[in-house]
Order: sequence, then structure tokens, then C-alpha cells
Amino acid sequence: MTQYTLAARPVRRRRPGTRSLETDAVRGRAMTRLRCLNEHGVREFERYLVRARDDRSVAPPYHLLESPRSSAAFVLGEVEIEQRAFADRREFAEYMDARFVDAGIDEDVDVDGVWEWLTLYYFDTTCPVRGDGRRVKKPNRYVLNPSSEVDPRRHLLRNAYLVHRRMGLRDPRAVDLIMSQRVDDYAKVITHIGERRTIRDSRGALHAARELYFDAAHGRTKRNISDTEIGVQAFGAFLVNLPHEYDLTTLSSTTILALLPDGFDDWIEDEERRRQIAELRRRMEEGGIHAGSSGEGATSTNRSLLTDRDLKLMPRRVRDDLFRIEVLRAYDGRCAVSRLGITYSPRSGSVRREVEAAHIIPVARGGGDVVVNGLALNRTVHWAFDQGMIWIDDDFRIVITRETMKDERNEWLSTHHGRQLSLPSDPELSPNRDALRWHARHVAEAV
Repeated sequence: MTQYTLAARPVRRRRPGTRSLETDAVRGRAMTRLRCLNEHGVREFERYLVRARDDRSVAPPYHLLESPRSSAAFVLGEVEIEQRAFADRREFAEYMDARFVDAGIDEDVDVDGVWEWLTLYYFDTTCPVRGDGRRVKKPNRYVLNPSSEVDPRRHLLRNAYLVHRRMGLRDPRAVDLIMSQRVDDYAKVITHIGERRTIRDSRGALHAARELYFDAAHGRTKRNISDTEIGVQAFGAFLVNLPHEYDLTTLSSTTILALLPDGFDDWIEDEERRRQIAELRRRMEEGGIHAGSSGEGATSTNRSLLTDRDLKLMPRRVRDDLFRIEVLRAYDGRCAVSRLGITYSPRSGSVRREVEAAHIIPVARGGGDVVVNGLALNRTVHWAFDQGMIWIDDDFRIVITRETMKDERNEWLSTHHGRQLSLPSDPELSPNRDALRWHARHVAEAV
């Protein structure tokens, strides 16, 4: 029987994104073929974890790793791994991804039982002995249990690997904060940022969190990030409580930092950057967009008071964010043409909207980022509007061009011909007629 107890040794870090590994012969270490725990093996491992919370004398069930009664072959290919330590979550994720890719597997690996098997195989890293002599605190961090209400994203190894695959490969800096944590750590950074899908899937939110709480010079988390008022828990609570118009997947890190209460600025090290964020926050508040206190999210007045002049003094990315927020708010998140308002609410409680904010006169042609130069349109209608297949007359009626209606494939779009445009409840936010005439003449070429 193979002995899986791990001896401590120095760990060599690879650069993010590198794929090639030294050959097994050069490393000269014993390799083990990856397997999966079957249903029986997973249940036996889970029983051990529950028992080990109270009984420090019980030994890890390493026999489950090789026994045909508790394990099975990994079905996607032959993956060879070695016993080793990992300095942090990134090192583990990069190592496993490289081993999978070397075996010809370049897809997200989520085979039943593989993450439980790896958790047990690397048990000294995933669940080290604590100062009181115990190992296990929460079994659901080590076992995926589809039959329960446990969120599978809380699994330590699976979460780290999927964060690396889905965000880290595209933007390694975005995940610096959550991937710099120890493999066995599921404290505040992981709980309030790494395991919240609404934050974990937002590049803007991840970069904002990195700017606030990550010490880039030393490659580690800053001290005192557990502060109840401006720490990571307060940061996470603020973001998940933003109103529905604030879709985190579309917001830039600069916009997010400006939405936060000003106390969070204390974490920003660069003085010029702090001044920039403070000035953006001031302009947004003057325009009726107010950041709430810690954990309360953000609110806005019924209609945006931001003027085109105010917006021109802001970065382009921030202007895009504010334009989308205010247009979607004005139209209650529904398409002004089709009245569709498709939303998606993942388990995190956030809401993602399919509806987009369309400029009537494009910015490139002199249009402003103000609500009266905007329409909330679903993606298909937005595309058709930009192509000139749709225009709006002076009575706010929808007109579909003759050329569009001639093609039977455009039947759904043609059904909206002659209907009244859905307008904001506040008349002052209705689309500007001069802008609509410009669109009809220069885009749709209708007049």
C-alpha cells in the first residue's frame, strides 16, 4: 500500500499561464495515476470527515484511493500526478490544469468523485492538522454532495481549479487575491469573494477587491482585511446588495470603487488613484447616484441628474457603466420595443439582465451618455436598431422597414410594427425626439 503522508519540502512556483512541465524522469519522483472515488468511496470519506471532527485519533482512510471497492479509473484519460505541497490555491490549480492538459484534456474537469479523490490524496495540504490536534472543521469543504443543499462551489479544490480555468487563464491578475490564499483556507476572502458567484464571475469586482486588499509587492493579502466596516466581508455584502440595475458582470473596477462608501478608499495605496475615486464619487452623488453605508448597496434618485457635461469629465468605461445603469432603471429593465425583460438570478442572489442600453445617436457620432439619448433594448432588437431595421416616429410608434418585413425570417421582429414604444414612467426620461429623427434619417434612412 502506498504511503501518502507528505514530507515538507520547498515548492518551486511556475509563472501563471505556463503549461509545460519537466519530464517525470527529470523529476525522478514516484507518480500516481489519478482515480475517482465512487459513490461508496465518497460516502466512506464523508463518514471519516464527520468522525474526525471530534476524534483526533482516527487516521485518514487512504485505502479508499486504490481499493476497487471505493474507487474507479478516471474516465477522461491517463493523468499522472505526484505527492507534493502547494504554496497556495493558484499553484494547485495551475499544477492540476497542466497535468490535465498534458494528458490531452483541455476542458473543465468535473467528473464525479475526482475532487474527493484529490482531496484525500493531498490530505496533508487540504486538511492539515491544526494546533489542537484536529484536522476537519467543515466536511462540506471536502466532499461534493449533490443530494444536499450544500453549494458545490464551496469545495476547496474544485473552486480553486474552476476559478483558474474560467477567469485566471484570461486575466491572472484578477484572481490574485483569492488565489493567493492557502489551499486549506476558507476564511473571509474565500467565503465572501471567491465563493460568491456574482463577485467571482465579475472582472471588475475582482480587480476592485485586488486593488483594495492585495499587497502586490509581497504577493499576499494585506493585514486587517477582517475589519467589520471596510473589510472583505463588508465589500462582499455591499456588492451583493446592489440594486438589480447594477449588473456586476458589466461594471468596471473604477465604477465599483466609486460606488463604495468613502471609507474603503483607505485601502487604496496610490494617492492619485484615491483622489480620482473620490472625485468620481462626488460627481456621481451630485447626479443622484448615492453609495450607501457598508453593506447597504447603492441607491439612486428616480431619474438621473447626470448631464452630458458631467459625464464627459469621467473615464469612458465609467460613463458606459452609468449610462447602462440609468437607462435600465428608467425602463425597469425591459426592452422598450418587445417589452421582454429576461433576467437570470444565480444562487448568489444577484440578477443579470439580457436587456442592454442602446444609444440612439452613437457616441462616435456625437451622441451623449444620457438617458434621453438611450433605449433599453434586448440584444436582438438592439442589433436590429443599430442596423436601421427599426426606427421610431414622432408619436413614439415602432416602425419596421419594408425591406425587413419582406423577409419571412424577420417575422417576429415584424410583429412589432406600428406598436407604441414602451416609455419610462418619468416623462422627462423619454427618448429625445430630435435624437430619434437623427436615427431615422441617418441610420434607418427612412426620411
